[in-house]
Amino acid sequence: MTRISPHAKRPGKIRRLLLISAGVLLTVAAALAIGLIYLARNPAAIKPLIEKSLSAQAGATVRIEHLDLGIKPLKLDARGITIVPGTAAAGFYFKAQRLAARASLTGPFGGRTLSVETLRLENYTGRFSSQLDLPSRTSKKKPSWP
Repeated sequence: MTRISPHAKRPGKIRRLLLISAGVLLTVAAALAIGLIYLARNPAAIKPLIEKSLSAQAGATVRIEHLDLGIKPLKLDARGITIVPGTAAAGFYFKAQRLAARASLTGPFGGRTLSVETLRLENYTGRFSSQLDLPSRTSKKKPSWP
């Protein structure tokens, strides 16, 4: 039978803080991983967010009838894509039956590169109105690319 000595040092405050921090970090990482797996397997849950984000960026109404995402391999399949002008009747009209993209991550961890292997747009039509007004930049931030 092993006995704990009454003179044994208890973990110090720094060690305890590090253990708690590591536990919180692992819990957050696990929650993010579970969330990403859920969203990848249930694209209907993320489809409204994608539509809203694309609509805000394009200054138009973007609708996607069906969305399918995959992790291995990285894939995106969207069907029934429609873009119509937002507030005015003038602008860019676009409709596509299907958009399919396949990609892969290459390189060492921490320095990976996203390579798009295929990008296919099927049965699409686009039309520019004569009074096309491109959306202006709302913020003074510089673009993210160099």
